[in-house]
Amino acid sequence: MFNAVAIATFSVVPVESPPLLREKADAVLQSTHQNLLHQAVLAARTAHGNMTKYLYITASSNFGNAFSVLIASILLPFLPMRAVQLLAQNLLYDISQFFLPWDRVDDSVHSKPQIGRPKHCAALCLYLDHSVRHLT
Repeated sequence: MFNAVAIATFSVVPVESPPLLREKADAVLQSTHQNLLHQAVLAARTAHGNMTKYLYITASSNFGNAFSVLIASILLPFLPMRAVQLLAQNLLYDISQFFLPWDRVDDSVHSKPQIGRPKHCAALCLYLDHSVRHLT
């Protein structure tokens, strides 16, 4: 038992455990209610899922805006958007994402720990449908 606590990334032991285990553990449960730990894990996974959604959406939008302005600047004889327009668009976009922390996540997010996928975010940014709609 001691080896498992020593090599674990994050270890939790109950308050009734031997003193040596309590000393090595990262967290000591004062209550024997395992439901509290389960609720904390679900809350953390929900927060992680919502943060991931926010990062993906924001990266995709910013890349789409930059790509649209770049392509339109090459094709059009005038400046396609002024800086004030981009700032206003980003402000409205951020206001629309205000309620994202309270969004419900899929059950698959709660079922097992999730990891960040930078390749998935890059693929989402390179999806040009968003930019093509801006240009038309």
